[in-house]
Amino acid sequence: MLRFPLIHPPLLAALAAAGHGSRVLLADANYPHATGVSPRAAQVFPRVSEASASVSDLLLEGYSARFTLGYQAAAQPFRAAVTALLADEKSASRAELERAGVKTRQAYATADLGVVAYETDGADGALLPGMLVNDDLIVEIVTPGSDEPAAAGKVGEVVVTRLQGDYPLLRFATGDLSAWASTDRLKGWMGRADQSAKVRGLFVHPGQIAEVGKRHPELGALRLVVRREGEQDVMLLSAETASPSQALKQAVATTLQALTKLRGEVALVGSGSLPNDGKIIADERPTP
Repeated sequence: MLRFPLIHPPLLAALAAAGHGSRVLLADANYPHATGVSPRAAQVFPRVSEASASVSDLLLEGYSARFTLGYQAAAQPFRAAVTALLADEKSASRAELERAGVKTRQAYATADLGVVAYETDGADGALLPGMLVNDDLIVEIVTPGSDEPAAAGKVGEVVVTRLQGDYPLLRFATGDLSAWASTDRLKGWMGRADQSAKVRGLFVHPGQIAEVGKRHPELGALRLVVRREGEQDVMLLSAETASPSQALKQAVATTLQALTKLRGEVALVGSGSLPNDGKIIADERPTP
């Protein structure tokens, strides 16, 4: 609780720009203030005690003499720390940490499950490929939009079962993409599985495209690409198959229309032609 006048230009600027009806959250370091926050929200760090620093500052500048923890007993370099970074921040921050001499290891975690998988070292101290799955969890990789296991090596949605504790979860769909690096190691976070697209006023979901594959077992991987041509949305469904034919192409187009209530073109391509990135729907229309 602040019981004294505070002159803090960034804070005052954020309050002035907020406008009527805006919500202001004042939180200490124990509150997960970065979770679920709109990217448009302003985040201001008052640092009202002299020489105090955020966790990220301590990690990235931990060995710099100008940063301390704000009290005498902790004015020495930290031994271990855990912080959260956005997906696009991981690589740059990790490189900075390693250059600073800080041994850095990543983990994949969610608010509901805790740590799902984490990086480990080999006997020689070198980083092993992928992330070791938590022993307390059952992890599956499924085709996005379905509950079918993804083929070996294919990118799919991470589904987790946790049976212990007072908050058990059965086949919890994380919405995250990953793939198996080996029998007990994930390749890490590889994007989001949320791929629904609104086409001509109707939503098309990955489950509908997965259903096309179920109704035509001669098909392999599928990808629906949505583009804008002139003033019209157009759909192209690319489907891998070892036995292409005009009859199969027409049958798949009919099934696509029946499931989505939308017409779309179909292209039959060779096995292994589509990218292994977990995407079933790729919306390539320009951003409004």
